Amino acid sequence: MESQSLTGDSTSNELERELEATLARLERATRSGDAIPSSSSRENLQATSHRSIDTLIAGLCSSRGQQEAIEALQRFIDPRKSKTSPARVIRIAEWRRGKIRRIYETSLGWLTAGSTAFEEAVSLWESKQGDSTVTLIECEPNTLGLTVDSGEDQATTRWLNQYRVSIGNVIGSRPKYPFVETGVTRILELRRHLTTGFVILALALLWPASYRVSCDAVVETTQQRVISAPYQGKLAEVLVHPGDKVEAGQTIARLDEEALTIELEALSAESGKAAKEYDAALGTGDIAAAQKARLLMKQSQRNRDLVESRLRDLEILSPIDGVVVGGDLRQHVGNVLTTGQALMEIAPLQSLDVELQFEGADVGFVDDDSRAKIFLPSVGQSSTVSIRELHPAATTRQDRRVFIARTEVPSEFSGDLTSSIRPGMRGKAVIYGPKRPWVWSYIRSYWLKTRWWLEFWD
Repeated sequence: MESQSLTGDSTSNELERELEATLARLERATRSGDAIPSSSSRENLQATSHRSIDTLIAGLCSSRGQQEAIEALQRFIDPRKSKTSPARVIRIAEWRRGKIRRIYETSLGWLTAGSTAFEEAVSLWESKQGDSTVTLIECEPNTLGLTVDSGEDQATTRWLNQYRVSIGNVIGSRPKYPFVETGVTRILELRRHLTTGFVILALALLWPASYRVSCDAVVETTQQRVISAPYQGKLAEVLVHPGDKVEAGQTIARLDEEALTIELEALSAESGKAAKEYDAALGTGDIAAAQKARLLMKQSQRNRDLVESRLRDLEILSPIDGVVVGGDLRQHVGNVLTTGQALMEIAPLQSLDVELQFEGADVGFVDDDSRAKIFLPSVGQSSTVSIRELHPAATTRQDRRVFIARTEVPSEFSGDLTSSIRPGMRGKAVIYGPKRPWVWSYIRSYWLKTRWWLEFWD
C-alpha cells in the first residue's frame, strides 16, 4: 500500500472519521457523567481502532525512510482538519540524540532549527514536559523519538498511548538515510552481479580447450608436369593460360611453320642436286664422286625427315588432364624458343594437397596426428582433416620463415566442388593442439613478447 493511502484514500479517511467520532462520544460521555457506551459500542470502537492502526502501520511500512514515516504519521493524526475544528491543534517534536530537530504544528507545518518560530516552539515544548496530553513515542533507544501533543483531543492521545510502541518500532525500522541505503543496496547488488559475471568469465577463459594454431592454407600440387619446347622454333600461338583446365592431348600452343617450310624446300633442292651428281658420276665411271654424291643424298634425306617430323609436331599438346598452374606465354608470341625451354606447368587435379604454413613459435603444439580445420573462401565451406605430413625444418614462403604441414584436400570439397579448386588457392586453417586454457591461444604470443622484454631489460 502506498503512502498516498494516508492522505487521499477515501476508506482510510472514513475509518479515521469513524474512530474520531466514536472516541469523541466516549470522551463526552466520560466528562458529563453519562452512561458509558454499551458493550456493542465498545466492540465497534475497538474494531475501528484496530482498522485504523492497520491502515497506519501499512502506510508507515511503505515509507522509504524514517523522515517520510514521521510525516506519514503526522498526516494520519492531523489530516489538516483545523479549518473545521480550529481548536484542534496537533504538535509533534522529532528528537534525535536528545535534541529537537524538527517541530510540527497544525497552523505552521514543519519547523526546522534556525527560525524564530522554531525557537518559540522549543520553549513551549520545554514547558509541556510531563503534561498528560503529551505522548512519547520511542523509535530508536537514545537516538530517535517523537513527542506528540494532541492538545484538547484526548481521544487521539489515548489512541496514540495505546499503540505508541508499535508505531515507534515501525518508524525505527525504516532506513535512516533512504537514498544512501538505496544507493548502497544498488552498489551491493551491482557488486554481486559483477562478481558472478567475473566468475563466469574466469571459468570460460580458463576452461580447457585445444590450443589453436593459426595457419595460412595453400592448395599445392604433388605431381605437376613441366611442358618444354620440343625443338627450336618461333612461337606462333598460345591457346591456354594459367588457371585454365586442360585435358590430355589438348593443344596448348603452336609453333610457326614458315621457317621449317623454307628449310624443307632447301633440303629438297639439295637432295635433287646430289641425285643428279650421283647419276653423272656413275655415267663417267667416277666411283669416288658417285659415293660422295650418295652420302649427300642420304644426309639430305635425313634432314628432310627431321623437318617433316617437326612440321607434324607444330602443335604442343598437354600430356595429362589437369590445370595450368604456371607459364604465361602471351607476351612471348613471335619469339624464338630454344630446345627444352620450359613453357608451362600443368598439375593433375587428383594430386592436390593443402599446405599449412605456421610460425615456428607454435611448432611444439603440432604433431603428425593433429587435427586441422581448413576454410577456403573460393569453396565457401570448411572441413576438418588430419595432418598427413609435418616437415621437420623451416622453409621460406613469401619472404617468411615458416614450418609446413601437409594434408589432403578434404573429401567434402570433392565432387562438383573439385572443379572450383585450383592450385595456388589460399585460405585459412586452424591446427588443434593439446588441451590448454581457452584464453591461452590468444594471449600466448603477447605473453612471450612481454617475458622477452622483461628479460631483455633485466
